[in-house]
Amino acid sequence: MSVARGITREDLGAFVLGTTRLGDPALDRASRMALAMEAQRLGVGFHTSHRYGDACDVIREAASLSRTGPPRCIAKVGWNEADELVGQVEDHIRLLGLQRLAVVQLCLDGGLAKDYASGGEGCEAVARLRTEGRVERCLLQVFPWSSGIALEALQRGHASELVDGYIFYFNPLQRCVSNALWEALQEAGAAIVGMRTLAGGDIETLTHGAGGASEYLVERARAVEPWIAASGARDWIEFSLRFALTAPGVVATVGATGRVERLERLSRESRTAIEPLPREVAENLFALQREWADDHDAHALPGSL
Repeated sequence: MSVARGITREDLGAFVLGTTRLGDPALDRASRMALAMEAQRLGVGFHTSHRYGDACDVIREAASLSRTGPPRCIAKVGWNEADELVGQVEDHIRLLGLQRLAVVQLCLDGGLAKDYASGGEGCEAVARLRTEGRVERCLLQVFPWSSGIALEALQRGHASELVDGYIFYFNPLQRCVSNALWEALQEAGAAIVGMRTLAGGDIETLTHGAGGASEYLVERARAVEPWIAASGARDWIEFSLRFALTAPGVVATVGATGRVERLERLSRESRTAIEPLPREVAENLFALQREWADDHDAHALPGSL
């Protein structure tokens, strides 16, 4: 089994566009295409899935029309069996018009999750995809309810043979892995890709519970809001980028937007030298996340975060 190579900011870019909106049939296709073409022009990568409506078609067409080269993508694959995972890799290669997938997000459940923890057949299937050149790098998706499996594989050494990094919700309001796994990742110097850059909305929306924000996020937004002014950040976007991109081990942040002007700002500011948040602010945010991990996230049901 080949040994994973790791993943860097240069591989992904600091900001990666989440594409749930690119595949939303309720949105005008022309506007979705314009967003994808602008991402291609800016050199922004895509985080996508064949389950996101026609997002893969939009990405492929935008890359062709913009003549900027093949799209840089993180493709979500899984879930329960090795054959299913291999089939989804081939589906994404075809849908995106690529020769291979540069990065896959391994969404493991059922038998595949057990294989990952034990080094079983599912691990061998992923290794073959790599040696055959169908997949270059792998990120393991983790949630609080799957942190135990990821930790077991890391401790047994299976992770170093298969996984180049870890991907989970990571922003000022969420750090969706257990405290034990977070500490192990820090000790191992693991690469981390954080999802949900802005935690699903603007801070004003979140603190007022608008837009269908979950109650736990509303409470967290209210706890964090005073630290934005204390940090010297001019708004939620700057605060969130500075938090995510200067956190230990984080190589990229994945965020969704349907607005070209916001995409341009996220791309521009993530490429410049990112100033860390003041030490007091960062330490208080990390302390809150440790508390939230034990008091709430550890008890969350799958799919509830």
